[in-house]
Amino acid sequence: MLYLFYGDQVTKKQNALERVLQTHDNPSVFLVSKGEEYVSLIDEHLGSASLFGGKSAVIFDEALTDRDARATLLERTGEMAESENLFIFIEQKILKEAFTVFKDAKAKIEEHSVKKEKAYDSEAFGIFALTDAFACKDKKETWVLLERALMSGKSPEELAGLIFWQIKNLLLVREPRATATSLGMKPFVFSKASAAAKLWKDGELERAASMLISGVHQSRRGDSDAGTALERVVLEAL
Repeated sequence: MLYLFYGDQVTKKQNALERVLQTHDNPSVFLVSKGEEYVSLIDEHLGSASLFGGKSAVIFDEALTDRDARATLLERTGEMAESENLFIFIEQKILKEAFTVFKDAKAKIEEHSVKKEKAYDSEAFGIFALTDAFACKDKKETWVLLERALMSGKSPEELAGLIFWQIKNLLLVREPRATATSLGMKPFVFSKASAAAKLWKDGELERAASMLISGVHQSRRGDSDAGTALERVVLEAL
C-alpha cells in the first residue's frame, strides 16, 4: 500500500499519518532518515511481515528531496503500492512529475496545505527533526524546533507524543540484549538511536518520560497551558 501526504500544514499531515497507522492496527513503524539505503529497505519490507507479525509501515520523511534517491524511489512506487505493507511518503512539496508517478501507481494521495501567508516557516520543520534534536540532548535546537512546530499549528499533545515515542526508543536500545533485529528497527535507525542513548545518564530518560506524562495530564486538567508546560518539561529534561 502506498500513501503520499504533502503540503505545508504539518499538523494535518501528522494526523493523516496517525489515522492510517490506527486504521491498520498500529503496524510496526520504521522511520527512514535521508541518506539511508532506500533500495534495501524497500526490498526488505515489500513482502515480509514484521518481526512480531502483522504489517510494517515504512515512513519516508522528505525522502523525495534527495535528488540521488528520487528516481529510484519513483521507480519502485508500483511495487510498494501492491505490497501488503505500508509505504508512506510525507512531503512539503511534490514535483508534478513525481505526483503523476504516484497517481499512476494508484497511491492514496492527500494534500494538506494552508494559504502561503498563514504558513510559518514550514519548510524548515520536518516532523522528526524535533525528536532527533531531543534525542541528542541539543537543548537550543530542540527549543527552536519546538517553538517552530507550535507556531506552525502542531498541537502540544501531538508533539509530546512524538517526544515520548523517541524516549521509548532510546530506552529500548539501551536494553542489554537489544539489537536492530530484535526491536524490528532498520540498522541505521538502531545505530543512530544507540549513539544518542549514550548521551543520557542512568535515570534521565525515565525522569523525562515521567515529566512528560505529568505535564500532559496537568494541561488536560487545566492546571497549566499545554504549550508552556511542554516547553518547561523539555527544557528541564535536557
